[in-house]
Amino acid sequence: MNLGRPVTDIQGIGPALGERLNAARYASIGDLIRQPVERLHEVVASTSSLEQCEAWQSMAWLLQIDALTPQWAEALVVAGIETVEELVGQELADLQTLFASAFDSGLIPDQPDDEALFAAGKEAAGIHYGSTALVLVTSESGEPIEDAQVRVGAVQAQTDANGRCRLSHLPGASAQFLSIARDGYATVLEYDFQPNADNRSFATAHRRLAIDHGDATEEPVLEEFQGDRIPSLASYQTRWENVAEADVPEGDVVRVHKQYSDAETVQVVSLFRAWQAGEMVVRQARLGITLFDDTPDNGRLFRRRDGRYQPLAGGLNATARYRAQRQTRAVLVEEANFTQLTPEAQLQRYAELYAEFRSQNQEHSHE
Repeated sequence: MNLGRPVTDIQGIGPALGERLNAARYASIGDLIRQPVERLHEVVASTSSLEQCEAWQSMAWLLQIDALTPQWAEALVVAGIETVEELVGQELADLQTLFASAFDSGLIPDQPDDEALFAAGKEAAGIHYGSTALVLVTSESGEPIEDAQVRVGAVQAQTDANGRCRLSHLPGASAQFLSIARDGYATVLEYDFQPNADNRSFATAHRRLAIDHGDATEEPVLEEFQGDRIPSLASYQTRWENVAEADVPEGDVVRVHKQYSDAETVQVVSLFRAWQAGEMVVRQARLGITLFDDTPDNGRLFRRRDGRYQPLAGGLNATARYRAQRQTRAVLVEEANFTQLTPEAQLQRYAELYAEFRSQNQEHSHE
């Protein structure tokens, strides 16, 4: 999806009109989409009607679909198909007839084959039925930042010269994990970014996130074991990582996943995950059964202490409590005024955060 296509890609907008639109900050099809059509008409009222502006904006909406050419988008609008939703509702045979008629009349220089129509239909369905997000990335002074890496859930995109990118096919309208990274700037993380479920209301999907200047940085590694809050497992691809027994940290909680045929070792999986570069990282290790203080049957939970693995009383509930404790401590370490509070106020603050993280862990349980 290329929102950076120039406005002159729209049929009916030539170089001269394109210059006027550019001067009014309508440089791309993304600019045509995000503004009310009445505002667009104010810019070109001396030469173009409101109906023409509406047609241009409809073509811009359809050109979200990479499989469509500007000429094909015009043919759809002329035939009365002005939105992605209307395109999704079309039968293949009807589209074939529509484009054949447009070709015969000379409106379009060529017509899409079945493969192109299937591709357009698939992309249109993804845009229509999924959620969308438009992210505008700027510096503190308001200047657009190009080539910022933006992730929402498992979907990623780079910002264009205007600092914008649109991400579609997001899973539902639920809150998503958002990250923005760019060399020379501090990384932005937002845990409750709300994509837009109404794909026609482009403005309400618009998010403006300023990136503060800082050292060049890569996308962060979030470690649940260190108390970092990480996104829902369902939103990301999972990468399995093998670790040596010596690299399993003290205090880690592991689940016995399988028994090896040598009857002397088992595979365990850490219940504390990590997040890096748009992937969820799940760590596993092969351990000798002599390291366990009880029989390491499949599915049992153990906690590493002093180099050994002790049964975890309380099972997954205990793991959730332990995770919430780590998250609470990680936040309190960053709170500058926490050590200045009275012991009673410290205890109250700890209890408030712990209750919040316990609730979140139950809500987004990934066990």
